[in-house]
Amino acid sequence: MNHKTIINTRGYPKIVVEQDLLNKRFFSRIFLPLTKMFEKEKLLKIDLPDFKYPIYIRAQTSDILNAEEIFINGDYNFNFPENITRIIDAGANIGFASIFFSKIFKNAKILALEPEKSNFSVLKRNVTSYKNIKILNKALWVKEANLKISNRGKTEHWGFMVEEVKKEEDCEVRGIPIESCMKMMGWDKIDLLKLDIEGSEKELFYEGYEKWLGKVKVIILELHEKMRAGATESFYNTIKNYNFKEIKIQGKYAKHMRFLINRS
Repeated sequence: MNHKTIINTRGYPKIVVEQDLLNKRFFSRIFLPLTKMFEKEKLLKIDLPDFKYPIYIRAQTSDILNAEEIFINGDYNFNFPENITRIIDAGANIGFASIFFSKIFKNAKILALEPEKSNFSVLKRNVTSYKNIKILNKALWVKEANLKISNRGKTEHWGFMVEEVKKEEDCEVRGIPIESCMKMMGWDKIDLLKLDIEGSEKELFYEGYEKWLGKVKVIILELHEKMRAGATESFYNTIKNYNFKEIKIQGKYAKHMRFLINRS
């Protein structure tokens, strides 16, 4: 067996994955059962081949499938255009997409937003060594607003939705619009906008998009129609007025993931 488990001095179980084992068979037969040896939510430290820094995941949680989707299945391994240097990762979860983008886009600056506090805590740990990744404990929203967080689908750590609230005391996280993110980073354009925002795409593409949408080169979007009815219609009603080309996606994620390139 070409992997090993050790306990480091800080008490995190550490799993080292060798170069030839980062594949689906290893994940299902060895890695997944191995993580089940630890109590739920136990923080595990994983060394992956070809990645400069280790990643942290929580045992027996959706973090495991998240890692599989990005590092093994290659969910974001698209045929990107050249010169991707300004990236917004909205709905960053614990940072795997940002880490993947940092690996393939060597000169990119990345702004990663995650609203939920427990996810944000692991995100911070995962990207702390990546000086090109800036993180915000905020939710991407159509405007500056007070939001509350819910997990209606009970989908562990990757199904948190937000909705606007009027009272300050009901606020659990602040919402921030894309144009404010651009201003913060000193950007006039966005090369890659990755959106996995659990239904908030409905609001995002319903109003206020005129301020930023035409300045985006590439969009990777997950549609969450089941979580927020009307999200798909809102997206397509808006995007048809812009010069984006949708690239057909094959496989199990074709139903809800979209990949678009601005032809302007």
